[in-house]
Amino acid sequence: MKQDLCNFYAVDHLLVADASILNKLSPFFAIIFSYLLLKERITFFQAACVGAAFAGCLFIVKPGFQNTAWPAAMVGVCGGLGAGIAYTMVRKLGSMGVKGPVIVFCFSLASCLIVAPRLLFRFAPMSLRQLAVLLLAGVCFMTIPRLSSPRCWDM
Repeated sequence: MKQDLCNFYAVDHLLVADASILNKLSPFFAIIFSYLLLKERITFFQAACVGAAFAGCLFIVKPGFQNTAWPAAMVGVCGGLGAGIAYTMVRKLGSMGVKGPVIVFCFSLASCLIVAPRLLFRFAPMSLRQLAVLLLAGVCFMTIPRLSSPRCWDM
């Protein structure tokens, strides 16, 4: 939901490689939120890996720290943070017995509600071709993978 919007913003304002590496911080945020929300233990090795990932991210995005696009980079980090929270919450909900399709529906509904105000106030009609491509992309790249993901985690 929020993480997708943050990732799109970061891709638009940073180099694609930089935005991608910031989004790939999500598993490290998942470790942190698993500790905070699920009360799981973090080993020293996991903590060291999380620290190394964040330090490495600083060096990969802007090694010299000059001409940095910090606002866009922080939005990209927020995208990874949002994805980490989402992964942790899916795991928590799954352990509480909530079915995968219900989780997907609720996350999708929340995404729609978050984007709705911007859609209502900055609406521009699409052509029929644009609408068809948008719907096809949504079904192929968002709905099918998200419906199959919780099923994969149950294995």
